[in-house]
Amino acid sequence: MSLHQKNGNLNDKLNASVNHILKPCLHDLIFCPETPKVEGLYFHFLEAEETKWIAPGLKATYKDVEHIRVVGIKGNLEQPEAFELLHEGDMLWMAFQFLGKSIINNGTVQHLTAAEYVGFKNGENNTILQIDRGKTWLSLIGIRGDKLPALQAEYEKITGFLFTNESMRPDKAFPIGYKQKRILDKIQGLPYGAYSLPAKIVYHVNQLVELFEEELVLFEDKVNHAEVALYYRALDYIKQHILYRKILRKEMADHLCVTEKTLTRAFSQKKTTIRQMIQVARLDKAREWIRQNDRPLEEIIADLHFEEADFITAYSTLFNSNPEEDCKKHRRTKPGDIDALR
Repeated sequence: MSLHQKNGNLNDKLNASVNHILKPCLHDLIFCPETPKVEGLYFHFLEAEETKWIAPGLKATYKDVEHIRVVGIKGNLEQPEAFELLHEGDMLWMAFQFLGKSIINNGTVQHLTAAEYVGFKNGENNTILQIDRGKTWLSLIGIRGDKLPALQAEYEKITGFLFTNESMRPDKAFPIGYKQKRILDKIQGLPYGAYSLPAKIVYHVNQLVELFEEELVLFEDKVNHAEVALYYRALDYIKQHILYRKILRKEMADHLCVTEKTLTRAFSQKKTTIRQMIQVARLDKAREWIRQNDRPLEEIIADLHFEEADFITAYSTLFNSNPEEDCKKHRRTKPGDIDALR
């Protein structure tokens, strides 16, 4: 066999191995002439696996232990590189960025900087992992296979945020805190052992999952408080623009310095919509005018941009009272006529 054939067979073998983990998005896999050294990977037991180059200056390795997949990535990039994170079936991942910056896109774009981690699901569509130029040190821990249904049944917040179509999901990374670092250090020091490693790593990974669940509970509480405040700020905006024929959602969101999606979610948390609350605000203003001055009812209806029939129906439904009857009742009662109220 010629040297060229030997090199071709070697490249085919390396290609299959590396592409089982990460597939470059922008170019073919490039191999360096020398096998990269494995020293310095975060998890020591990964050194038993053969490390491969996945881009110039960037190496990666992985190990499957029971239903856990651990990936280690380390190097120094001259330019950003994007990879497709391949998988078999649904997986729950936690990505820990020790050095450098990365972007994870699985439908929700999440930015990772040094000393941060994020959880995400790799489902029907593979996740894109973009690693920024410069020094990078990144580890991923994935849970795969038939263990996911049990995990979803036990961890409510992880299920709600990552395995459903709910719109409220973490769009930012969490800091690698003291608790996470302590568990990662324990995983880091695990030696490779065919019998002992699976039991030990599953135990520690479950601890990381529990901490991730706690992070999501705190995130939900924070989001809920922020959305309640946003809801009332939006109501104030509606009241200030009540005489406008159209109150546009985009203009409201821009004024409140949020996205339209965030604004809509704030109202959905209250089981209502922006359109419904605009109508309620206009009807409240109509009742206020009916009770406080002698303006003709037709003028009030026109100023608040209602059709007469629609106004009467909506007013009667909301207040359980006919607007014309309210108008007669309150306008024949003068402020000083106390006896008329008794």
